[in-house]
Amino acid sequence: ASPSFTGKVGIGSSSPVRQLEIKDDGTLGQAIVGIIADAGDAAGIFMGTTSNNNAGGIRYFTDTNKLTLRANDEDRLLIDSAGIVTKPYQPSFKVNGDNVTGNGSGFGVTPFNIDSGGNDKFDIGNNYNTTNYRFVAPVEGRYFFTANVRMDNMGGAYFRLLISKNGGDVTNDGVHSIVGNGMSTNYHTLNVSGIINCAANDYVQVKHYANNDTSWNLSLSESGFSGFLIG
Repeated sequence: ASPSFTGKVGIGSSSPVRQLEIKDDGTLGQAIVGIIADAGDAAGIFMGTTSNNNAGGIRYFTDTNKLTLRANDEDRLLIDSAGIVTKPYQPSFKVNGDNVTGNGSGFGVTPFNIDSGGNDKFDIGNNYNTTNYRFVAPVEGRYFFTANVRMDNMGGAYFRLLISKNGGDVTNDGVHSIVGNGMSTNYHTLNVSGIINCAANDYVQVKHYANNDTSWNLSLSESGFSGFLIG
């Protein structure tokens, strides 16, 4: 039968407070655990429950010199041999949409849609709603957003483009406001970008504004809206 142990084990500690405790008594200048594997094998520590004992952990792959951090049964952070860090589950998205005819004065929600037009669209984490055109923050943090909108047939109207948080129509409810005044050219692009502090479940969307002009239209197939969590 396999041996069993009760109580706590201390290395360098006569009264450990955890099941296993390693303590430097001041003579070594360090308290380090070494986990050594043969070349080509992985070395690591797994954590979990009795029913799933590798739900979390840290692994080092000696064949590729890659380090991974694991949570909820997936490798969530990867550091390769060159020190390049990738987070494949980090919330991020890129969308565009279809053309929209001008609707006169006031604000309108810009209908970017991941399911129509354009290429290279994605939504990591499924946080972008294609029905109401909102990105919903899955966690609290700082998010970077950027949008560009092509506006055609701009006359003498006053135009604004806003990345809006929680439906706000003024600049301090989003990041920036970009203005086009009386453009005589047929084609013009408005750009806006910045960082927004979001609580979990805050939503962010793009809004456009036109004043007293019903001839304009948005060419969203040549426009885009994207964002990602910074931290």
